[in-house]
Amino acid sequence: MVEKIFYEEIILECSSNNLTISDLKPTIFFDVKIKEDNIDTCLLNTINPKPILVINDKFDFFKELKNYVSKGIEFYYNGNKSHDNVKSLIAYVFANATTQELNNPVFYLKLRTSFLETSNEMVNDNFVKNMLGYDGTIRINKLKPFLEAPYSFSYELKDGENKYVFPNIVFGISKNTAYVYAIQNKFLENNPLKKKINRALFKIDAGFSDESDSDVFNARDVSMSFVAVLIVFINYLTEIGIEKINVKVNLPIRYNSHYESYNRRIKYGINHYFDDEFVKYKEKLDKENKAYDDNVIMKLVRTFYRVIVQGNVLKINKYPFIYDSDFVLTINKEGSFYNDFCNELFKKNNWHK
Repeated sequence: MVEKIFYEEIILECSSNNLTISDLKPTIFFDVKIKEDNIDTCLLNTINPKPILVINDKFDFFKELKNYVSKGIEFYYNGNKSHDNVKSLIAYVFANATTQELNNPVFYLKLRTSFLETSNEMVNDNFVKNMLGYDGTIRINKLKPFLEAPYSFSYELKDGENKYVFPNIVFGISKNTAYVYAIQNKFLENNPLKKKINRALFKIDAGFSDESDSDVFNARDVSMSFVAVLIVFINYLTEIGIEKINVKVNLPIRYNSHYESYNRRIKYGINHYFDDEFVKYKEKLDKENKAYDDNVIMKLVRTFYRVIVQGNVLKINKYPFIYDSDFVLTINKEGSFYNDFCNELFKKNNWHK
């Protein structure tokens, strides 16, 4: 079933930006090259080049793709091996690949399969005692297959009926490395606890200075809630024996999907709004588009860099954008931060199953 769906549906539909899964039309589009079969969909459209999935050994490729789909059917769909479930797993796994991974899909599929095989002991919820004066919960949530990775790290504090929810971290685990794909904000209505925590988070700035002029590594241009939850996440990783973090900062198929969605909404606006209404509609979409660029692509890098310069807990092994799309870091579990507030977030003795 996997090979049949890939050859007869995925290649044609994704190369023409016409993917259909049941009643859905996900904007997942890429070209495919299979040298052994003399397949090269790039030749069909040279005006608008797309990310390219390069298959150099189709035997190994389909071996790993079938293995991933088998694991994914159990992980995401409780064993329901329907046509649409198989097709969705194939399409969505490539939507979350970097350019380098599209050039080496066998290695990539092995990595994504290993995400689904992570021991349950490593993805348990935890009770957090007396963090910033409040008790809270860390939850590891299983995500849907169309999202960037299989798990999210969710951290919230409670005070009676009020709660404060930090941004979620989307990640997968393979061996001794956590692969981080996104930090996503959670929007809650204002309440007394939210105001207290937001004021407290400004203590992260104590003693902080950054002389870098880089537009990429601008450690000042981050949200304190992102920095705080990342420090707690690193604490969690040390507890489960993770030694490295690999931050994925270039997912071209996923990013193109966002921009295609933007174009479709612009076309919708042209047909449904007139004059000033359309101008306001487009300004709103443009603002959302810029926020997407800033938050999804650059803010992720800057948040990690901010944590790096605030202590000796993270060490850079590989910078992104130089050789490939990975920002690789080593965790120093014996490290600390340069101010007491960050160290309070990095406590190692407040975890309870």
